[in-house]
Amino acid sequence: MDVHLKKRVLFLISVTTGIVLVPFLYVNCSGSSTAGASDAASVIASGIFPYQMHVDTIAYMSCSDLNGPSTNTQGDPTSTFFSFKAGVNNINNCDGKPGSDSSGCGVSLTAPFANAVNNLSISDKTAVLESSSLANLYPDLSIRPASDLVNGDATAYISTNCTTDCGNQSYADANLLGPSSLLSNFASVFYSGNETDWHNAISTSTGDIPLSGQISFTGGQSDGAGIAIRNAIAQGSGSWFLTTEFATATGVGQSGQGASSDGSNSHVYGYGYRFTFTNGAYQSTGPARTVSSVTEYDLTTGQQTGSSWSCENFEILYPGDINRIAGGVPQWSPLVNPQPANALQAAALQMLPNWQFDEYGNFVAPPTSVTNGDFCNGNLQMESQGSYTPSNTLYYDASHGGGGACSAANGNCPHLISVCIRN
Repeated sequence: MDVHLKKRVLFLISVTTGIVLVPFLYVNCSGSSTAGASDAASVIASGIFPYQMHVDTIAYMSCSDLNGPSTNTQGDPTSTFFSFKAGVNNINNCDGKPGSDSSGCGVSLTAPFANAVNNLSISDKTAVLESSSLANLYPDLSIRPASDLVNGDATAYISTNCTTDCGNQSYADANLLGPSSLLSNFASVFYSGNETDWHNAISTSTGDIPLSGQISFTGGQSDGAGIAIRNAIAQGSGSWFLTTEFATATGVGQSGQGASSDGSNSHVYGYGYRFTFTNGAYQSTGPARTVSSVTEYDLTTGQQTGSSWSCENFEILYPGDINRIAGGVPQWSPLVNPQPANALQAAALQMLPNWQFDEYGNFVAPPTSVTNGDFCNGNLQMESQGSYTPSNTLYYDASHGGGGACSAANGNCPHLISVCIRN
């Protein structure tokens, strides 16, 4: 065959082949997007839950008799006082590693979910987290009954167990990412880097949002709210949990509706905590207002986890007692720049910003900016220096300069703060 003829034949074959293949290539490419959307819909329909969360620090403050419920903490615009506070402070390097499992701290995507969306495009992955079934979730801190972790109404419970001013709906439930932040808002954060990385804060254009929040039941007369809460979440006898779970923005009552792991009211995605309450190292009598141990539960199963916790207690020295020369008042010298000696002390400094810490022992005092309004046991604790009489003097523990045993009936027992960390 002539060389020129050969070239013409080969050229015609090439053109013909290209024309034949183009429709197939087009169908294949156009089908890619359709397949991605279909796969995203399949992940949504599978019900695989995307998030997991673990806090590593919990603080309990026994303060009661503040001026609730309308203002909750009168004269305290910085939320100095609270009932429970939980967060992730990266104590004991509990931030997890790339690809780690539930041993990490903060919030992350679960491994099954990350695997399910592995082959999707970023836009399709984002669409999954922004789907109607997942879009309104936020990390929630609350107190809920074990029998109804989905719709648990903590305010209704507390109001039946103390006389008045037991709490406020606005303070009984906390979004751990702030009042209006939903997890779906940060899809790009979860899909940057390794998708199972743990985040103890969410980075935004305006700064980091720490995973931290607090709830307050600091009203009530004669420690009524405090007693009700401690009884409800006591290890061994309580039937409620302090919970860190995933709730929806549209819930029942004051609390968001918990995301159920099996469609029932008794199992949700997250963790529950119960506590052993004692007098603590600085009280020999009076109400059990300190936490000596924490028991952690997986709320998807209702079973205890293997996590261990350590706690340290701090007795609150009241403003009217600071530098007051009288029997029964502990020696007080606030540290100018506290340097933590261990992880528990480091956690206390982070959970109690601006509080004053004492160099002589485990005593703390509120920030100097808190100078008026209610304080723990009501106005008594805000009396000016030197105005005490024998009938209203607080009794600190005798081994630490105290003048006698306190009495719950007389309302002269000091309040305490407990800080616990996950080991």
